[in-house]
Amino acid sequence: MNKNLLQQIWNERRINLSLVIELMLASIVLWYIVDTMLVYQRAYNQSPGFDTDNCYAISYRELMPANKGYLADAVSKKDAFSVLLKRLEHHPAVEAVCLSSFGIPYRGGQASNNFFCSADSSFQGIPLLFTQVTPGFFSVFRIQGTNNETGETLSHAFAQLASDEMFASDNVITLGQEKGKDKQAYMNASFSYDPLFENGVRKLHGFVNPIKLAHYNKDHAAQLFYQFTNYGVGADLTVRLKDGLSKDQINQFGKDISGKYRAGNVILTEIQSYDIISAVYNAPTVALIRNYTFGGGFIVLCIFSCVLGIFWYKTQCRQAEIALHKIVGASSAHVCKRLLSEGVIILTVATIPAIVVDYMIGRWELTEVFNGQYITPLRFAATVGITYLLMLVMIVVGIGIPAWRAMQIEPAEALHEE
Repeated sequence: MNKNLLQQIWNERRINLSLVIELMLASIVLWYIVDTMLVYQRAYNQSPGFDTDNCYAISYRELMPANKGYLADAVSKKDAFSVLLKRLEHHPAVEAVCLSSFGIPYRGGQASNNFFCSADSSFQGIPLLFTQVTPGFFSVFRIQGTNNETGETLSHAFAQLASDEMFASDNVITLGQEKGKDKQAYMNASFSYDPLFENGVRKLHGFVNPIKLAHYNKDHAAQLFYQFTNYGVGADLTVRLKDGLSKDQINQFGKDISGKYRAGNVILTEIQSYDIISAVYNAPTVALIRNYTFGGGFIVLCIFSCVLGIFWYKTQCRQAEIALHKIVGASSAHVCKRLLSEGVIILTVATIPAIVVDYMIGRWELTEVFNGQYITPLRFAATVGITYLLMLVMIVVGIGIPAWRAMQIEPAEALHEE
């Protein structure tokens, strides 16, 4: 039976060739969509290293000499923020508060430079993000240390650092090429953007777990955490409210600080939930995923319609053949299996060149990068397998409908019409 089936597929090679080409092209496009969707799904499910639940960004404005209410003899901006941070810390709704500059979740505007490390001769001009934070940063975003330290523990340790000491995410040390070095070998090592270590030198004093800058980011940032000194433009004020607060209590906190919390010429204005900030930041990625979903659905519909139409035509042309099979004792299940086997063979033939093209697309780095890699054996095998299963389902359904209709025809009637 298998030999006869292969012979039949060969005899109908003209119509089957067009089907193979269409299935191959559809398989390539569908594989790319599956691969992209899988990358974004894995990126979203991957731990971001931070927690923004109950976090709120606080907006503020600084009065200029031309503004009404400006105080010419006011305290410096640094002192003003120090006062505001202490007042916020004592508010009954507040759990933690911090100032930060660059490199915080969902805020964009990262600062980076090429760094050198005194403990690793291969660590030459490695690009790293650097973020200025106050000690409360680790409590606000609940960032953990590499030894399972809590955010509160890290905040307390960070507050004890000297001005030239810093924390770093532990993926920083993996960027060097010297083998056999563990994290302890980098403790108290000097990092600087100056290869001569004469300017901008910071000593590494502790490690934290890497954090992503957004949930959909496909890798964790290699990041240095400096003591906060940037009291100019771009300082972000963030507060974490206590768990279990009602919506009315949160709104009341917003009213409490709006226009009423002032130090020097700095006035707090309003709060904005990180739920809103993250939704706005992620909107382009969510739109991209939605477009890929609709695109994949359209391709699936096109493939299904094509397969349904071709095998509908084939079964109509083979009614006499099907009737003869049934007369000589073949069951309906046997005939249906023969038709399904034909479709599976054609799909498998189409999948082989599609896999080759898929592999080349990955090697040419045209896919989405995830954890620094465009393609891995496991990722490639998973996406090829998922694509083949999706195509197989469409083939089975597309062939099954006309095959079932063909089974309903009486053999005598089919032979009489022939």
